[in-house]
Amino acid sequence: MLAWLVASAAICHGQTRDEVIAWARAERQSSMGVPDLRDVSFGWRTEDHATMTAAELAALEAEVKGKPDHPRLHEAEEARKYFSSGPAVQRARLYSSSKVGWRFNTESADGTYYLDLVRARDRTWQLSPSALTIYDPALVASEAQSALVTYERVIVPIYGRLVHGGLNAAVGLNVLMDARVQPDGLWLVVLNLLKPDGTLSEFEMSFVVEWLTEQKRGFVRESMISGHASPQVVGERYVYGDWRFEPHLNLWVSNKVERYLSNGRLARVTVYEGAAPLPQGGLEALTAIPRFDGTDPIRGSLTFTNIYDQRSNVRTTMTPDGLTKQPILPAAATSSGSTMRALGWIMLGVLASTTGVLIVRRRLIAKQVHQGARP
Repeated sequence: MLAWLVASAAICHGQTRDEVIAWARAERQSSMGVPDLRDVSFGWRTEDHATMTAAELAALEAEVKGKPDHPRLHEAEEARKYFSSGPAVQRARLYSSSKVGWRFNTESADGTYYLDLVRARDRTWQLSPSALTIYDPALVASEAQSALVTYERVIVPIYGRLVHGGLNAAVGLNVLMDARVQPDGLWLVVLNLLKPDGTLSEFEMSFVVEWLTEQKRGFVRESMISGHASPQVVGERYVYGDWRFEPHLNLWVSNKVERYLSNGRLARVTVYEGAAPLPQGGLEALTAIPRFDGTDPIRGSLTFTNIYDQRSNVRTTMTPDGLTKQPILPAAATSSGSTMRALGWIMLGVLASTTGVLIVRRRLIAKQVHQGARP
C-alpha cells in the first residue's frame, strides 16, 4: 500500500526540519499511554522465529540435557518447536476506553489457551480457561498485580510501533529530538536519549521517515538503536511496511512490523489483524467480573473452576459437590498456581518485543526508576 502511495505522491523535499520534528513529537506524545479506542478493538498477531542456527540449538540442547532447572531449558524447548513446526504464533486484541479502562486478550493460535486481563475503574482481574483472579484495584501496584502493570507497559510500545512507527520508544526517558534530510530524500528523525542527570547518553534511536505530500505526514520505514561514536546498530532494528489508513480508527497503521536482532536475524513479525466493533454491552460488559458457569462476550461459556479473590484473600473452588472456600496461601496469592506460570511464559514472548529499548534502558534508568520515573 505504501509503495502505491509513493508512486502516486512524490516525496516532499520542501517540508522543513521544524515541520518534521513537530509531526514526530505529536506522534510520540499521542502514544505515551494505553490508547482510547472507544467503540472498536485493535488486534494483532505475533510470529516468533527461531533466532539460533541448527548448530547453536544442538549446542544448547547438550548444555541443558539432564538439567530440568537450567535457566535456558525453556529457550531450547521453544527453539526446537520453531525448527520442527515453524514460527510460534500468538494473537492479541486490545479493548480500551479512557472512561472505563482496558481489556487485553491473548491466546494461542490454535485456541487451546487464552489469558485475558482487565484493568478498569473499580475492577481488576485476569481470566484463563481454568481460573479467575480478582485483584484489589487499590493495590494495583503491589507485587501480586505486577503482571497487570507490566502488561500495560507492554501494550503501549506494541501499539506505538503499529500506529506510530515506534516513535514512543523509551517512554519515561527524556529525549532530545532532531531531524535531517538524507540524500535519497528520506528524513532521519533522531531521539537522543538522556541520562538521569540530563547529559547525553552514548546511544540514540534513529527513525527513517518517508514524507508524503498528499498525506501531509511521515511514515516510519525503519528504526534502530546505534551509538553516537559509531553507526553500528547496538540494539534491535525494526522494519515497518504496508501502511494503510484504518477508517474505524481514523489513523494509519503499519500492517507488518519486522523485528531483527543486532546480529541481523529475524526474531518476530507483528501483523495487524484489524479493528472490530465492540460486542453488545460495550466495554462495561467486557470488563464485568466473570462468574462460575457464566458467559463472557468474547470467550462464551466459561470453564474456570477456581476463583482467587485477593480482595478478601479467599479461594473458591467449584466441585461436583458444590463450592468450597479456603484462605489463599501466600504462595497462591502471588502466583495463582499454573495460571500465573502460564502468564509468565506469555509475558516472556510479549516482552521480547521490547528488548531493543531495554538494552539501552538497563544502562540508563536504574537510578531513574528508584526516583519514581515511569518505566
